[in-house]
Amino acid sequence: MKKYLKLYLTFSLGTWFKAAVTVITAPLISYLLTPDEFGRASMYSMFFQALYTLMFLGSDHAFFRFFYEKSESGRRELLWNCLYPSLTTSTIIAVLVFTFGDAINRYLYGEQYRYVSLLLVITIYLSLFQRYNASIVRLQKKGFLYSIIEVVNSLATALSTIVLAKITHGSFYSIIVGQLIGYLASLLVGIPQFKGYWKPTAVSLKDIRELLAYGLPFVPALLMGWLFSSVDKISLRQYRTYTEIGLYSVAYKIASALLLVQAGFTLIWGPTAFERYEQNKDDRTFFKKANSVVSFAMFSFGMVVFIFKDLLILLFSRSYRESAQILPFLILVPVMLTISDTAQIGISISKKTYWHLATTIMATAANYLGNRLMVPSLGARGAAISTGLSYILYMFVRMFISERLFPVGYDIKRISVSTLVTLAVLVVGTFNHSYTVNVLVGVSGLVLITFMYGEEFKILRSELLSLLRKNVSSE
Repeated sequence: MKKYLKLYLTFSLGTWFKAAVTVITAPLISYLLTPDEFGRASMYSMFFQALYTLMFLGSDHAFFRFFYEKSESGRRELLWNCLYPSLTTSTIIAVLVFTFGDAINRYLYGEQYRYVSLLLVITIYLSLFQRYNASIVRLQKKGFLYSIIEVVNSLATALSTIVLAKITHGSFYSIIVGQLIGYLASLLVGIPQFKGYWKPTAVSLKDIRELLAYGLPFVPALLMGWLFSSVDKISLRQYRTYTEIGLYSVAYKIASALLLVQAGFTLIWGPTAFERYEQNKDDRTFFKKANSVVSFAMFSFGMVVFIFKDLLILLFSRSYRESAQILPFLILVPVMLTISDTAQIGISISKKTYWHLATTIMATAANYLGNRLMVPSLGARGAAISTGLSYILYMFVRMFISERLFPVGYDIKRISVSTLVTLAVLVVGTFNHSYTVNVLVGVSGLVLITFMYGEEFKILRSELLSLLRKNVSSE
């Protein structure tokens, strides 16, 4: 346990720094960009994520799956076997973006914007190389290096966005270019650390076919996953205004404090889970304990974010204050995603990746129906409620299927009760405006969850105190 907690902390240093930068800069940016411009930036980000999902053809997942099966000398060839299909697809996407740029701009932003298509294409290529750059660092388990790359990325993105927002008088261009500069800075730091991997080598068509055979089934699931996470913004674009999309996006940014915790966990979970399975294919205790500890941690973090949500929103421009009522149900997104990451491992281990698509289709259909019913009347709050509930469905379905394929014995009862407690707290926070009531309800929820996960609380407390004492004594 101590080894994995330490690994998580080394990988998470950059993630926590990124969270700190977000806490400082997001409110500042809210004074420089109107909710309307923030909404346009959110639509750009949604479209970029769709292209990002497509351009890899699942080869990035294949890189993870087969990395530990290769010798050190074979890993460079594996990288390039994965990289060539990704580059080919990215080039096709770039041509399409330039060809249909005007129509894309009109739908996403409501009018024509010069240079957006060019900036998008440049960002696509930079993000492609950064994805593999980060993957190598993760798979080599270089936690501190990964954190340094994250620090550089967050600082470069934040500072350039602020400067450009001043220069462009609050245009959403500042966020687009800031993201591009962040990717470039990450590449400049990361690639020199593993130069050997990046020397071009001959590729094998046979190996590429094998990698694509594994990776391509991920593409429909990932695209459906993109749709799953984008239905809310698409619905707001259809029924509401860019201003409401902007308010929703700020609420999502605050919930992203938890997404960063989830991201830190995901960084180590995939490599660790596959490596652990290869070492001992009959070990189920590790996966059950990991799920219980992560469930307690995420439900607890969710309550903490809820308790402080009304204070956090005061840091933003007054024009974004309505985001406080939108935020509560969005907390479920990182909470349920992280728990499901531990609970779905049986799907990946069994290589029955088509179940990823099936589970995502179910959750997307539920989210679409929920948004159609709630967004016209409740606006951004309705989008948040629908999204949060659909992520609950997503987590439970993945867990039940994984349990059938790779029985672990997850503690479904405690997860279910904790989910109900969390739902009760979030309903109050969505429709109640009293800060005192929200805090009391949030603290009550946190106490109940801690009581239910008493053993996991003691484990985490003991391990964290042990690490702190070790660090203090070493100094």
